[in-house]
Amino acid sequence: MPNILNITNVQIKKIFKEAKQEDGKIPPRRPKAICSVTFCGGEVVVHNIEIWEGDRGLYIQFPSTKRFITNKQQEKEEITYNTFHPTSQNSRREFEEAIIPAYLERIAAADK
Repeated sequence: MPNILNITNVQIKKIFKEAKQEDGKIPPRRPKAICSVTFCGGEVVVHNIEIWEGDRGLYIQFPSTKRFITNKQQEKEEITYNTFHPTSQNSRREFEEAIIPAYLERIAAADK
């Protein structure tokens, strides 16, 4: 599959340490890391892409924003909107194939 996004840079901005609680409670889920990706030959950058770990391994979650609306019952309701996302599976795969190895390299370097 050709590289249509031309990803030129992945920067792992923040790595979150594993939360350890002494009281035995399960800590809230949070991403493993947050990164920025530059693509289209350096012309476009997307910030706040999150790296998560699920049952099937690492995956990425694109940035989103939350808004509160009032529904018909006059109750506040939280709605999440994607602010950026790829429109094809191939594009998503390109992001994953650039981001996840960069994260794993950064983790390996930090462990040395």
